[in-house]
Amino acid sequence: MIRQASPDDVPQLATLVKMSGKASLTGVLDISPSLCASQFLLFAVAQDNGHFSYRQHIVISPEPSDPQRAIQGCAAYWPRLNNAQMREATIRTFIHFYGELHVKSVLLKAQYLDKVICLPEPENLPVGHIAIEESARRSGKGTALLNALKAKAIELNRRGLELDVECHNLPAITLYERFGFAITGQHFPCEGGKKIGLMPHFHMKLSL
Repeated sequence: MIRQASPDDVPQLATLVKMSGKASLTGVLDISPSLCASQFLLFAVAQDNGHFSYRQHIVISPEPSDPQRAIQGCAAYWPRLNNAQMREATIRTFIHFYGELHVKSVLLKAQYLDKVICLPEPENLPVGHIAIEESARRSGKGTALLNALKAKAIELNRRGLELDVECHNLPAITLYERFGFAITGQHFPCEGGKKIGLMPHFHMKLSL
């Protein structure tokens, strides 16, 4: 079952979000053992607003009869990615978690992502944070998430979907291409990005 994420999902959702781009997220967000990607995502996903908020995510939820009750996958969509209110909420999240001493360093590293992640066209719906729990892979759940994102784009009157994926992530690229996405560009990290472990990314689009 695919549904909108809720506050109860935050601990599992934060783990899946980190899984969706571990190299990029740890490179940008890790400062110390306590100020790190895992702890930041627990805080940020729990917020009501901002790019990392649970409100921006859908999840694959198990059936009520499943004793594990663990969500098996997630994806994010951002109808207002460049909205000023969204950006301000995200920056506040960074400030509240890292404090004035470290936030400038983290935001500077976050700017390195601009070299490998493209801004979407206004008529398309940007998606990301796509992750499937390892034990649930190769069972159609990735396709189910993409179908849900496609339906969301249609609901929002968007003309397509856009995403970025690390070039070495061949299973994800294969899934996206089978679904109809096409690679429209390849982007490489700057020297600063390379130093924190950022990888080359493909930009992919799906026309509806």
